[in-house]
Amino acid sequence: KVRNSVLTSPGGRVDNCDFDGAFTNNYVKGKGLVDENSAIKIYNFKGSYHEIPFTIDTALIVDLIKPIATSTFKSKFELSKLNPILGGEPLKFINGTANLNLKCRADIVDFQLNKPMLAGIISVSKADMIYVPRNLPLNNTSLSLNFTGDDLLLNNINLQSGHSIVRMNGRVNNFLNLFYNDPEKILLTWNIHSPQMYLGEFLGVLNARNNTKRVRHRGKKSDFSEQLNTAFEKGSAQMHLRADKVYYRKFLATAATADVLFGNNGLTLKNVSVKHAGGSLKLNGHILQKGKYNNFAINSVVSNVDISHFMYSFNNFGLTSLTSKNLKGFLSSKANVTGNITNTGDLVPRSVNGTVVINLKKGELLSFAPIKSVGKFAFPFRDLDNITFSNLDGQFDLKGEKIIIHPMQINSSVLNLDMSGIYSLTTGTNIAIDVPLRNPKKDAEITDKEEREKRRMKGIVIHLAAVDGDNGKVKIKLNRNRKKDDDKI
Repeated sequence: KVRNSVLTSPGGRVDNCDFDGAFTNNYVKGKGLVDENSAIKIYNFKGSYHEIPFTIDTALIVDLIKPIATSTFKSKFELSKLNPILGGEPLKFINGTANLNLKCRADIVDFQLNKPMLAGIISVSKADMIYVPRNLPLNNTSLSLNFTGDDLLLNNINLQSGHSIVRMNGRVNNFLNLFYNDPEKILLTWNIHSPQMYLGEFLGVLNARNNTKRVRHRGKKSDFSEQLNTAFEKGSAQMHLRADKVYYRKFLATAATADVLFGNNGLTLKNVSVKHAGGSLKLNGHILQKGKYNNFAINSVVSNVDISHFMYSFNNFGLTSLTSKNLKGFLSSKANVTGNITNTGDLVPRSVNGTVVINLKKGELLSFAPIKSVGKFAFPFRDLDNITFSNLDGQFDLKGEKIIIHPMQINSSVLNLDMSGIYSLTTGTNIAIDVPLRNPKKDAEITDKEEREKRRMKGIVIHLAAVDGDNGKVKIKLNRNRKKDDDKI
């Protein structure tokens, strides 16, 4: 019998030890009185490891030549007591409670348990913690880790981050084998549902993992902690997400679904689909994490969204002359773009490149100053505050600060115009605009499309140019060198 003692081993120190023990060299009758048939039995073990209390009802060590240990391990403790053991990473616990009930089987090598196999449950409740590699706070978290067979099941996970509420279940197949032998092959699969998710509260996922090289201090940080860090750093996570509502700054989406794969240096987005502004958005892409800025590449399809709401949600996409207050209608588009985004979720100015194709139906252009400034002289009796058009198609090439406008026709209630050229987010705007003085209302009754197209540019045509104006605004002037500009554009 041992009472109130200290047990030391290469695996660490256990304080306040109480246990009863017995030894036999005839564990299995008839196999001889030899070391291979010897056993050490330990009963009613109680102790404390780094101030974490635990009990073992019965522990058995069989075969003193190649010893194998089996036991049932139970413990209940405050999660913050794990921080000295884990060294404060990858998880730093602020509060919460853990309850363990685990069966353990392991070889004993050099007086330490070697790659123990586990079966049982670890329950965590009311935990506040920080996932240190991405500086991601997780609050009021509860979960259950179930070691079953070769797999790890993560069940009944509920967590909060700010105003976001997330419910999750996860699984890692062949977990213990990979954890000990091949951690880079660990794939954690999550099924996630959220009634409300605020993306701004999860911007930590945009941060590259903090892979600062850690110096190992024996006795201060356990082998398990080292293995856990390795698994977090080298493993991957795959998420299947459903969210009823998704918020990001001015943006609100509903019925969101997405498949997200987190790897060592970034994330891949697949099958992203949301409802927004009366329509829908779908996209696929990836984000490569490279420190201060993250590279992204995205293919997106926008279907029938309210363009005013859409532009407002995305801060007018950086445009200043044309804003959500100037446009109405229903937008559909396809985009294939690349660019850079910061760790705070902001688009890096003038970093976007790619192609965007749009279609706008039932459009209205409201009080658009550049048109009004010209129209008050050329079309003094037409309503330039409210210009309507039934259908508008356009294609744009994005090249950093420049937007190349492919030749496009605008047929509206007040005027028709053809335009092409370059719009610049800084300086260098040069857009050729051809405007026939013919009133489109005269051709409204013509049903033959070819005939209406022939008449469209009949009569006097004014050649204009949209160029850089004062204070970063666009101004409209007569284009006296239309032929020369044609050659440049």
